[in-house]
Amino acid sequence: MKINLSNKQLNPYDERLELYYNNVLIFEGRADKLITSNNATREVQMCLNFGKEEHKVTAKLFFSKILWIPEYNIKELRHDYTNIWFDKTDFNELWTNLRYDPSKDLEQIRNIAMDELKAFWFNGNRVHGFLGMITEWGRMVNSNIVAFSSDDLKLENVLRKLVDRKWEGCIFHETNFSVQNMVPIIAYFEDGSEWTLAVINSNNEIFLSLATDFYIKII
Repeated sequence: MKINLSNKQLNPYDERLELYYNNVLIFEGRADKLITSNNATREVQMCLNFGKEEHKVTAKLFFSKILWIPEYNIKELRHDYTNIWFDKTDFNELWTNLRYDPSKDLEQIRNIAMDELKAFWFNGNRVHGFLGMITEWGRMVNSNIVAFSSDDLKLENVLRKLVDRKWEGCIFHETNFSVQNMVPIIAYFEDGSEWTLAVINSNNEIFLSLATDFYIKII
């Protein structure tokens, strides 16, 4: 399990908890402040704070995985931020531990839109951007990339198009594989930061890197 929860009951009305994702603290505080689902839009949300600033993320379904989508690039503000995704077992265990009904909230989680999936990918770099301005965000990312780890110009062209263009009409599929035999493709930025945006296999098939142990293939 990628998530680890510890809680402390100070009194019957004040339960404190710490939530870790891949050993990184993503929430610390009162238990009733973590889940902030929006009743008006029927969105399932969490309010993460990493021990300090609050950042709201919304659950979206991509095949069997639940992706937590921020409204803007958190990694720009917190360089240790990593994209968060659950499988349904993770979701059920966390919701049950917090004494919520997981089945009810799972029914409310909507399928991810292409702009949301692209924004999730962009959260792997530190370029300023917002979900609501995905086209502008892509242009900013492209203009700040100064080089790639691969000298394959055809591959660079494909990746730059994926960064710059709308994803409507694109078909992606989740994959489950080991990256041991994959070659990472890294983008280098003007500010010295790096982004592992994809991996390729021996057949030169491209898999976009969305998060730790989470890759998608273009079909």
